[in-house]
Amino acid sequence: EMLHLDHTYESIEDASISWFHNQKIEVPAENQLERIIRSSLNTWENNLFNTIFENISEECKLEIDSMLNLPEEKIIEVLQSGVVKKKSEKSGFSLIKDDPGRIGIESLTNEIKKFDLIGKIILNEEIFKKLSQKVLKKYKQRVSPQYSHDFKIQPEKIKYSLMSLFCFVRKAEVTDSITDLLIQLIHKITSGSERKVEKELIAE
Repeated sequence: EMLHLDHTYESIEDASISWFHNQKIEVPAENQLERIIRSSLNTWENNLFNTIFENISEECKLEIDSMLNLPEEKIIEVLQSGVVKKKSEKSGFSLIKDDPGRIGIESLTNEIKKFDLIGKIILNEEIFKKLSQKVLKKYKQRVSPQYSHDFKIQPEKIKYSLMSLFCFVRKAEVTDSITDLLIQLIHKITSGSERKVEKELIAE
């Protein structure tokens, strides 16, 4: 009843003890209660991953594979006017993990690229909307430190489910980033224009 709201062990433990008290049932020993909670968490997560995996289309799986396909940072040699230059190319997964960066057109362009990339992964969002922000944040934190090659050793169900959860969270975050960057850029342009007009008026 509560695992879609919170995965913090202490919160689950407190809720479990309260439930036993309300039902007038003796609370199990600490180690036994821990086994019950851990088992419940595993069962709940397994059911969640099964539901997500069953709702992922083959096209969506291909897009996720494509996102994970490149190495984290591929060095491309570019021959230009007889000089070999090295240019780095990030994987889609590495790109969508990046922070927005400084206020500017380049940052805005990168955020739009992320949004377009994530947008190719069409998900049944109703599954994720049932989960609280706490639970979604937990899965984002679980995926963020990983690299593309880490997913190659994971079973398909776990790989596609975790990536789907991560993309769902990042889509909302990137949308907010684009909005914030646009507002800040407009403010910057407006402030710059006002300063320019003021300088001209003072000069006159």
